[in-house]
Amino acid sequence: MVVKMNKQKLNYLIIIILISSSILTGCNRPAPENGEVTLDITQAYQTVQARLTESSLTTPSVVNTDTPTIPPNETSTPVPAQPTSTNPPTSLPTTQPPAKKCDQAAAGVPIDVTIPDDTELNPGQSFTKTWRLQNSGTCTWTNAYSISLFSGDSMSAPDAVALPSNVAPGESVDVSVDLIAPLEAGTYQGNWKLKNENGDWFGIGPSGDSAFWVKIVIKQSITGTLTPSVSVTPTITTTLSPETQTPNIIVSGSANLSPNDNINLDNLLINSGSGDDISYTIEEENQKLYLSPLAGVSLGVLANSSPDYYTCQAMSLSNAPLVLNYLNAGDNICFLTENSNYGYFRLISLDQNNLKLTIQVTTWSSQ
Repeated sequence: MVVKMNKQKLNYLIIIILISSSILTGCNRPAPENGEVTLDITQAYQTVQARLTESSLTTPSVVNTDTPTIPPNETSTPVPAQPTSTNPPTSLPTTQPPAKKCDQAAAGVPIDVTIPDDTELNPGQSFTKTWRLQNSGTCTWTNAYSISLFSGDSMSAPDAVALPSNVAPGESVDVSVDLIAPLEAGTYQGNWKLKNENGDWFGIGPSGDSAFWVKIVIKQSITGTLTPSVSVTPTITTTLSPETQTPNIIVSGSANLSPNDNINLDNLLINSGSGDDISYTIEEENQKLYLSPLAGVSLGVLANSSPDYYTCQAMSLSNAPLVLNYLNAGDNICFLTENSNYGYFRLISLDQNNLKLTIQVTTWSSQ
C-alpha cells in the first residue's frame, strides 16, 4: 500500500528519528570522569541537518499519480412533456356583448342605396345620395332626428335632413340628401352622422360613433367661376372653327318669368301653350327654384362670359333641371330648343319679394 505523504511531513519525521537516535547513542557513551552527563545540542543539530540533506538528496519526491475523480457534467433532468389533449374544453369563457345605447345606428342592407363609393360624376352635377340606416339602439327615432354633415366635403349640402318617419328599434329607414358635385377634378368625401332631438351626434358601428359617407370622383374640371347646380354640367368637348357666316339671330330680348311660367325660347312667348321650352317652378318644401327643360329641350351652364353659336353647339347639354339657388346673376345657360335652334340666356336678376326672374335671351337659327 502506498502511503501518500507530503515532503514537509516527511522531513519532520526524519528529524524526530534522528534526534531520538542521537539521544540513545549518547546514553550508551561512557560517562565522563566527573560524573556529569551532558548533551551536545549543536552536534546533534549538525547531525540532523546532515541527515536531512542526505535524505533530501536520496529520497525521491512523492508524485501524486492518482487521477482525480472528475464529477460528471451536471445536466438538468428534462421534464417530460405533458400529453396534449385532443378533447375540446368542456366550457369556454363567454364575453358579454356591449350594452346597447339609446341612440345607436347600424348599416342597412345595403347602406348605399344610391351613389356607391367612387361613383364618377360630371363637374357641378346635382345628385341624390340615399343611405339605409338601421336603428340598433333602444330609443325610437322621430322626425326630430336628422342627419347632418359631420366632416369632409359638403358638396352644397343642407344644414340637416330630418328623418322621413319614426323608426323603432330594429327597423330601417332610407334617408336622402340632395348634393352638388364640385367643379374641380378630384375625389371628394363627405362624412355624415345622425343627431337626436337634443342635437347630440351619434353614428353607426359597435360603439355607435362611426360616420357614414358619400364618396364621388370628378375626372375633369369645368372652366369658369360659376357655382352651378345641374344634373349634367356641360363641358366643351370639341373646338370648332367658325363658319364663314355666323347663323342669324332670330330672337334677342329680355323676358320676365314668375313661378309656374313657361317660355318659348324661339319667340319669347310666355305661357303660349305651344312650343314651350322651359318651365320656371318653385319647390315650397325646401324653397328651391328650378328652370326645367320641356319636350326634349336641353340646357347647359357656362362661365359668366357671353358664348357664341359655336360654343353652345360644341357643349354637352342635358335635360336635367337647373337649381337657381346655386346660380348667380350674370351666369349664362346655353340651350337647344324643341325646334333644334341653339341659343343662350343670361340670368339678369331675381326679385326676392315676388321671385320674378329676369333673363336676357339670344337664339340663333339652325337653318
